Amino acid sequence: MADRAVKKLVTTTGKYVNKQGEEKNTYHTMGKFLKRDDGSFYLKIDSVPVNFSGWVNLWELDEQRQQAPAPAPAPAPTPAVDDDDIPF
Repeated sequence: MADRAVKKLVTTTGKYVNKQGEEKNTYHTMGKFLKRDDGSFYLKIDSVPVNFSGWVNLWELDEQRQQAPAPAPAPAPTPAVDDDDIPF
Protein backbone atom coordinates (compact mmCIF):
# COMPACT_ATOMS: atom_id res chain seq x y z
CA MET A 1 0.00 0.00 0.00
CA ALA A 2 1.27 3.50 -0.82
CA ASP A 3 1.70 6.44 1.51
CA ARG A 4 -1.50 8.42 1.94
CA ALA A 5 -2.23 12.08 2.60
CA VAL A 6 -3.86 12.64 5.99
CA LYS A 7 -4.04 16.46 6.22
CA LYS A 8 -3.01 19.48 4.20
CA LEU A 9 -0.50 22.08 5.40
CA VAL A 10 -1.97 25.59 5.37
CA THR A 11 -0.55 28.91 6.57
CA THR A 12 -2.12 32.34 6.98
CA THR A 13 -0.53 34.82 4.57
CA GLY A 14 -2.43 38.04 5.22
CA LYS A 15 -5.76 39.77 5.75
CA TYR A 16 -8.37 41.53 3.64
CA VAL A 17 -11.75 43.22 4.15
CA ASN A 18 -14.73 41.68 2.33
CA LYS A 19 -17.73 43.54 0.87
CA GLN A 20 -19.57 43.32 4.21
CA GLY A 21 -16.66 45.08 5.97
CA GLU A 22 -15.49 41.95 7.80
CA GLU A 23 -11.77 41.29 8.17
CA LYS A 24 -10.83 37.88 6.76
CA ASN A 25 -7.57 35.90 6.49
CA THR A 26 -5.91 34.79 3.27
CA TYR A 27 -4.38 31.31 3.21
CA HIS A 28 -1.75 29.38 1.28
CA THR A 29 -1.67 25.58 0.98
CA MET A 30 1.98 24.60 1.46
CA GLY A 31 1.85 20.82 1.07
CA LYS A 32 0.60 17.65 2.76
CA PHE A 33 0.94 15.65 5.98
CA LEU A 34 1.29 11.99 5.00
CA LYS A 35 1.25 8.59 6.71
CA ARG A 36 3.58 5.76 5.71
CA ASP A 37 2.64 2.08 5.64
CA ASP A 38 4.63 1.51 8.87
CA GLY A 39 2.46 4.09 10.72
CA SER A 40 5.04 6.90 10.78
CA PHE A 41 4.22 10.40 9.51
CA TYR A 42 6.06 12.95 7.38
CA LEU A 43 5.56 16.34 5.71
CA LYS A 44 5.79 17.07 1.99
CA ILE A 45 6.31 20.81 1.57
CA ASP A 46 5.59 21.96 -1.98
CA SER A 47 5.95 25.71 -1.48
CA VAL A 48 6.61 28.34 1.18
CA PRO A 49 5.13 31.84 0.84
CA VAL A 50 7.51 34.81 0.94
CA ASN A 51 5.81 36.25 4.03
CA PHE A 52 5.83 32.89 5.91
CA SER A 53 5.30 33.37 9.67
CA GLY A 54 6.61 29.93 10.64
CA TRP A 55 3.17 28.68 11.74
CA VAL A 56 1.55 25.80 9.87
CA ASN A 57 -2.01 24.52 10.35
CA LEU A 58 -3.10 20.96 9.61
CA TRP A 59 -6.46 21.09 7.85
CA GLU A 60 -8.73 18.31 6.66
CA LEU A 61 -8.26 17.37 3.02
CA ASP A 62 -10.92 18.90 0.77
CA GLU A 63 -12.49 15.52 0.01
CA GLN A 64 -12.79 14.81 3.78
CA ARG A 65 -14.55 18.06 4.68
CA GLN A 66 -18.21 17.79 5.59
CA GLN A 67 -19.76 20.36 3.29
CA ALA A 68 -23.44 21.00 2.92
CA PRO A 69 -24.61 20.44 -0.62
CA ALA A 70 -24.86 23.62 -2.62
CA PRO A 71 -28.43 24.82 -3.11
CA ALA A 72 -29.85 24.28 -6.58
CA PRO A 73 -29.81 27.44 -8.67
CA ALA A 74 -33.15 29.15 -9.13
CA PRO A 75 -34.62 28.61 -12.59
CA ALA A 76 -34.24 31.55 -14.93
CA PRO A 77 -37.46 33.51 -15.39
CA THR A 78 -39.08 32.93 -18.76
CA PRO A 79 -39.38 36.12 -20.76
CA ALA A 80 -42.86 37.26 -21.71
CA VAL A 81 -43.57 36.65 -25.38
CA ASP A 82 -46.04 38.73 -27.32
CA ASP A 83 -47.48 36.22 -29.83
CA ASP A 84 -49.56 38.88 -31.63
CA ASP A 85 -46.57 40.23 -33.60
CA ILE A 86 -45.42 36.88 -34.99
CA PRO A 87 -46.14 36.87 -38.76
CA PHE A 88 -46.89 33.16 -39.18
